[in-house]
Amino acid sequence: MPTESSKSEQALLCELEETLGAQSRFLDLCLVFRHKKTRKELLRVGGRWDRTLKRFTDEDPADLTARVVLVNENQVATVERFREWLAARLSGGPRKRLLITGGGRRGGKSFIITALCCAACLAIPGALTWYVSPTLKRRDELERYTKRHTPHSWRSYSAREMTFRFANDSQIVNITGDDAEDLKRGEADLIVYNEPQAMGEDVLTYGAPAIIDKGGLLLFAGNPARKRKGVWFTRLVRAIDDGKYTKGDFCRLSAKDNPDIDASAQDDVSELMHFVNPEAARADDDGIFMEPGSFAYAEHFDERRNTIPSLDIAEFVTASVIRRAGGPGGMECFNGVDFQAWPFNAGVSLQAVGDPRDPTWYVTGYLLKEDDEDLFLDDAFGMWPQERTLWIGDASGTWQDAAHTRGRCSFDKFKARRWRIEPPQKKKSDRGEHPANPSREDRINLVNSLLSRGKLIIVMNKAAPVAEALSKCEVDPKGRPRGRYAHLTDALGYPLWWASPKPKMPVRHSRDEAFSLDLTRRGSDVI
Repeated sequence: MPTESSKSEQALLCELEETLGAQSRFLDLCLVFRHKKTRKELLRVGGRWDRTLKRFTDEDPADLTARVVLVNENQVATVERFREWLAARLSGGPRKRLLITGGGRRGGKSFIITALCCAACLAIPGALTWYVSPTLKRRDELERYTKRHTPHSWRSYSAREMTFRFANDSQIVNITGDDAEDLKRGEADLIVYNEPQAMGEDVLTYGAPAIIDKGGLLLFAGNPARKRKGVWFTRLVRAIDDGKYTKGDFCRLSAKDNPDIDASAQDDVSELMHFVNPEAARADDDGIFMEPGSFAYAEHFDERRNTIPSLDIAEFVTASVIRRAGGPGGMECFNGVDFQAWPFNAGVSLQAVGDPRDPTWYVTGYLLKEDDEDLFLDDAFGMWPQERTLWIGDASGTWQDAAHTRGRCSFDKFKARRWRIEPPQKKKSDRGEHPANPSREDRINLVNSLLSRGKLIIVMNKAAPVAEALSKCEVDPKGRPRGRYAHLTDALGYPLWWASPKPKMPVRHSRDEAFSLDLTRRGSDVI
């Protein structure tokens, strides 16, 4: 027969079992994002999870315990865009499918995207999400942040499967981006791409279809690409930033706005990077999304400033500009041409608007034609009137043709077809028999100056390839434009150089002439 003492012990044991049972049935799975300075709540997901019914309780109790993620000012926009997507996802409303956080290194991108992935896992019970990293070895940062955002009681981790499993059956699966085929694996509610600039474009084309069925989100955290492999990511960012692709958002995160790093050390390292490798510094430190490589015009070409969809201006001052530069009267079309049989001879057409002394130039046409100049001129005949068109051509065309053979030169072919053509500048010295092109540096600087001042505009429905060439023309280590884009930009630079006023150079005299001129200026009293 149990004693009073044993009855008391049994009652305590039952009470303890009930308490433990209640704790095992309910678990607080709540993540709150707060502005670090103001403590304003930006996003709240989850709540008290009922393990038995496999759902969140209808109301959050007063004693609910939440995990807090503190959000820096430069991360707020990213959280707000994610919040909009999540609300639409839960309600079935229309939403964007792409969110990019980008900029220089140490801006806090990996921290915030992992926190948002955890938020998606809590808000959508049973969610399947992916972390895509360049290599499996580079997944460590994402896993470390995930463990920081969520207590151990919320999730388990399988090292064999490289998977986090949450108490509400949501998962985060680590996938390597060095084998894009591995992303062909069914559905996903959220795909997080970390350092996409270090992966090929196949990680997007193979992975993106996975979000279709569940109306998911592609979430990127990346820096400007420094190798051609990741150039697709730079182009994607620029397409969103320039308004070309409107189905996604881009949020810039800069290390300069990250209070969690040592600002003094950041400044010192930034100065060092700019001293040693300016191109790398522009990407990693400044976060400038330029295509990797050295470019002639890309830093100065701004599509929003230097392009228009179409031209509705009727009054041009092209003829006046040509006359001011010493050209013939009656010329209403002003064209440039670069001779190259392969990949093509390149021509552009310009019109001047505004003050003839400092006009705004509009690129209103282009022509690309491979092989002989005569084939180029066959097409040009139907595009521009011969009697009112002045061509400014590559000066090498005064002594060779587009195939780089001597004999009947490119200029001769133009003149034989009754086109008026001149070199970019006249012969300056007694050396040699032919004029030379202006220096590449001077010509590139002129085009860049016009671009920066908004004085050079590409009419996109007439000459879109010229805009592409300005944004993609590379230069070799000696600063020489190279590749297929160099031909259109060269054709553009020749007429602009010809028409632009040059600074007057001082006249040089011999020593005897200078002494005689000095005596004349000072008068006979010096004798």
